[in-house]
Amino acid sequence: GGEDSISSITDIPSFPRVNKFTLVRQPIQYLHDTDPNPRTLRRHTKIVQMWLGLLVGASFALAFLIDQVKGLGDVAKRQVSKAAGFCCSPEETVMFQTYCNLNGEQMKRIKRFTSWKWGWRMFSSWASVAKVKEDYFNSNCRTAQSETVIMQRPVQQTRNGENVMTRDAEVSVFTIRIMEHLITKTKELLSTGKFKKRNGGPGKMSSEHKAKIVVKLSGDAGGGSTKLNANLCNVANPQGQEHQLVCGEFSGIKDTNENLHRAFFYEGSTTKADMENVLQRRVLVLTMRLGRKQDQLQVIAVVNTGDDHNESEPSPLPSYTKGKQTTTVTTETSDENDMGIGALDVAKVADYKVVADGNKFVGVSFFDTEDECLATVKFREPLDKVGDNQISIWQYMVIGALSADMEFFSILTGHQGASATWPCIYNLAKLSDVKKMWEGTGALPSFIARTADNIRQSWQEYKTRYCDKDPSERTSAARAHVTKNHSHSIAMEPCCYFPMDSVIPAVMHVRLGVARSLLDFDFDFYGKVAEPSEDGNHDESRHAIEEAIQHIEIYPEEMDFAQAYVLESLEGRDKQEQSLLDRMSALNDFSRARREDSTTSYDEMMKKVKEPSLREAMKKYRDKMVTIYKIWYELCKIMMSTKEQDDAAIQKFEDNIKELRRQIHNLIVVDPPLSGDKNPLKLPTKLKWFTLLSDVLVNTLKLWRCIGDVAEESIESFHPRRNKMSKRYCQVRGKRRNELIMKALQFESASWIIESKLCVTP
Repeated sequence: GGEDSISSITDIPSFPRVNKFTLVRQPIQYLHDTDPNPRTLRRHTKIVQMWLGLLVGASFALAFLIDQVKGLGDVAKRQVSKAAGFCCSPEETVMFQTYCNLNGEQMKRIKRFTSWKWGWRMFSSWASVAKVKEDYFNSNCRTAQSETVIMQRPVQQTRNGENVMTRDAEVSVFTIRIMEHLITKTKELLSTGKFKKRNGGPGKMSSEHKAKIVVKLSGDAGGGSTKLNANLCNVANPQGQEHQLVCGEFSGIKDTNENLHRAFFYEGSTTKADMENVLQRRVLVLTMRLGRKQDQLQVIAVVNTGDDHNESEPSPLPSYTKGKQTTTVTTETSDENDMGIGALDVAKVADYKVVADGNKFVGVSFFDTEDECLATVKFREPLDKVGDNQISIWQYMVIGALSADMEFFSILTGHQGASATWPCIYNLAKLSDVKKMWEGTGALPSFIARTADNIRQSWQEYKTRYCDKDPSERTSAARAHVTKNHSHSIAMEPCCYFPMDSVIPAVMHVRLGVARSLLDFDFDFYGKVAEPSEDGNHDESRHAIEEAIQHIEIYPEEMDFAQAYVLESLEGRDKQEQSLLDRMSALNDFSRARREDSTTSYDEMMKKVKEPSLREAMKKYRDKMVTIYKIWYELCKIMMSTKEQDDAAIQKFEDNIKELRRQIHNLIVVDPPLSGDKNPLKLPTKLKWFTLLSDVLVNTLKLWRCIGDVAEESIESFHPRRNKMSKRYCQVRGKRRNELIMKALQFESASWIIESKLCVTP
């Protein structure tokens, strides 16, 4: 009955609340605390156990009989069981399964009662639970497909121009259309009032657009599988796992350019078409509402197929005249139109009306200037005519953001990678330009940005000058010459084409890469001063430094110290700024606040250092690094923020990048703590540093006004979630297992599962 019912008995004093799963032990615990007589205690205990056993047995028998009654429908069974108070509803059972991460067979084997939110009850029948899941999946994932695709598995490296030998392998590929996720998620956010307006991003809005819908498309390979995900950023927590929706997935094989083509980007692929349409800003979302009721809302998506489409300023549809503007025109529709997706030339549309069929509104018809119907797009679910049927239609401009790490983006665009002659995937910079990024103290290095036309032209150059040649001419030397002088390191066919202003640099990987380099400065410097002196002595000073270095290396996770304050540097927690600065500077002075056994501090180490030259060098190094850490912290705050930044914050971000470059150049080149051959520090030349120190991040921030909500954190956090789900279905193999995993991931993103707060996400 719970604490309240037990506490209501006047003869029994109230006692603290305990875990609901151990509630049955409370009467016994009470007897232990109040009755000193062992015989009475044993007798009362047996009585309590007997009555509980009878109650459990009777509950089981009653629930079993209710479930076995023939001729009683599922709804009636559910009502009778719920009225009797002995059976959980299918929704409650699903919540429990999600919470405990159990598969269907494991749920069947439990066969016992559970103390849940409403007391002691049985699980609902598994047939009704499966029906709830199947109904949800069929309603929200109608375009889901699972098929077997022949892919290429590398087996041996060779010396020819292709550089690799492969063999065929059968791989299960799961896909769901991006446009379907866009429609269902937009309807959910608008219906629940959780839609959040966002002003940044490319594409100029017109007066006919109500707002922008930002769709982040992210891809990555990790945890043994390759994934393409989509999520809407018009939410309070855009990086949350509850907003991650799988658009494509395959596992067990490497994510090469050829395999991505065969899985998602082949000719006629809906995944490729949807991805290009969203990133090229060709999609408009129309929402229709009857009156002010939240449930009387439907959403459709329209793709602009016109040749005169302008990515910088997408054309809107004409404004809808509010009122009872309906039509009974019926035109032949395709399967795509029936799912709320339409394609037409927006420039030809002069008017559009709601299609009525009897007592329901079923879709929207679009007409040209001669009042001829161009297309009819049906709602996924019809709307009932109620009241005065006051109709309101709003249109939203959809902009896409492509987020991925540098390796996946290189595969997607056909780029050779970070070791190529043209290593940068965001602009046309050579390897020699990357090494010169530390030169100068003025403006940030700027280069010609890559564009979709540039990538397409580079691929055509490579195809003409190398792929179309005779096999005898396709040598490694010829391939290197083409990629270096003609194709700008594009050596594979791009999977799809999209405007480069929709590409978000790999912000998280930049943060981690730069953080690792800053810690490498510590290891290199203190490792150098800990070396034996010229006379061969290894005094107490150097032993103390060596001990401190070993203390750091015990915990390799300290390398990724940027992860340590990700959760603590969220917006609205500026009061922790000083503690975060202390933690970051502590990395430099060997103090580990997160480790109770970390006792070796900078001050304690300096007490043991007797040589004046070492003490002076170490103090000079520490003072410079504390300044660098403070600047780096300010940069990380902007890169991780999910709030839109104003012009002053963006200008400060750019100034901090310039100051960071100046401080590091001063530390290593201008005024190093150890001069000459003793200086172990070198200027980093990795591509992640170049991404930070060039104008790529600054230009992206100026365009999007915020990069924390469209960065790649969510897809990286999705890997452990998928692997955890795969363990649930470890007894299933092949294509069927992949289907079950993807269905479970989609189902756990349902709003009613998330809002129940029973679903534990990573």
